[in-house]
Amino acid sequence: MEDGNDTPADDKGVAIGATDSYYLDGFNNTGNVPVFNAVSTDTLPEKFNLDQLQITLNKKDAEHTPALSDWFKNQPVQFEFLNDQGEEVQVFADELGITPQDSTDEKGNVTWTYAVTQAMDAFL
Repeated sequence: MEDGNDTPADDKGVAIGATDSYYLDGFNNTGNVPVFNAVSTDTLPEKFNLDQLQITLNKKDAEHTPALSDWFKNQPVQFEFLNDQGEEVQVFADELGITPQDSTDEKGNVTWTYAVTQAMDAFL
């Protein structure tokens, strides 16, 4: 996470009603065997609303355009909610009708944006 000056920070304050962004970075396999079924979980504080998620894959060579399937065997985005009985319910983005929109920058890096606000409001 970074503060407003692009400096790494452990904590960040956000005003009520404000929009803020942060990123998860530095995913590395430090072992000598492949990692399968890895999961990254990020929990938002109560009363925070999630507007969108973005996944960016960097272009490594001239011949290959990055694809989500390069890194993700299945759906890369899954949400977890508590139902009325307090039980955890897991729902993939596509089950909520969320389809990522992709864009490519000048270096060939591809970003998939999941706009989630309306789908979340409808689900909840």
